[in-house]
Amino acid sequence: MYESDEIIAYMFNTYGDGEVPLPLRLGPITAISAGLGMLGRMGKGSKYRAAKMPEKPLELWAYDISPFCKVQWPFGT
Repeated sequence: MYESDEIIAYMFNTYGDGEVPLPLRLGPITAISAGLGMLGRMGKGSKYRAAKMPEKPLELWAYDISPFCKVQWPFGT
């Protein structure tokens, strides 16, 4: 991202102590190193592909004491 230096500086000024670590303030070098880190992915995850509708509606199951599920009232919203 071309504006990432400004975004990083804003985040450190707003939520941190205002001091941006050296590896994050190298400008173009940071962008190049991030690009090199993505080479192994060969572009995976950077393109959108439309989803297909399932043939049948999904049926989700959970058990009562699971911390990862909850009942929402009213049902269907």
